[in-house]
Amino acid sequence: MCAAGRAELRRGAGAAGRQDVQQGHREARPPGPRLQPGPAQRPLRAERPHADGHDRALRCAHTIGVTHCDKFVRRIYTFKQRLAWNPPMNLDFLRSLRRVCPLSYSPTAFAMLDVTTPRVFDNAYFNNLRYNKGLLASDQVLFTDRRSRPTVNLFAANATAFHEAFVAAMAKLGRIGLKTGADGEIRRVCTAVN
Repeated sequence: MCAAGRAELRRGAGAAGRQDVQQGHREARPPGPRLQPGPAQRPLRAERPHADGHDRALRCAHTIGVTHCDKFVRRIYTFKQRLAWNPPMNLDFLRSLRRVCPLSYSPTAFAMLDVTTPRVFDNAYFNNLRYNKGLLASDQVLFTDRRSRPTVNLFAANATAFHEAFVAAMAKLGRIGLKTGADGEIRRVCTAVN
């Protein structure tokens, strides 16, 4: 579970002490920064929270954290307003990103995922999307796609609705594929196998 999820579940009804797999599965990896909604995506299983719209709340884990330049440099240097794979970007925001990540960027250079309140778990991320300030194309497309735009608008206007949806999505995600007995382990350090 991500740091944002752990932080928010403390406020909700999250379960602790779950067993985890000892090796991850390739198909369980999170989507990359260029993921676009639509039929081109791999099919999602019905039991996953993504299938019922909770993925939009889970995406707000990007309200905290950073990403390195290599994950978005293509977006900021090949940006054209009309390319389908590269959703709109605020031009002042684009210029600021080019200063953070010049063409000869350092491999350690990074940008904040939420430029408004980067260290606070809140709904500012969704307001950023409404102003075309989504750092990753996979984030900004949540507002440009007509199917997810109503959710972005709701979460931008109503922090409580976002927090409740996020807690519900994380709790649901926590119930998927529970491991018991020898199938898993309770980790001493959540980021490392025992």
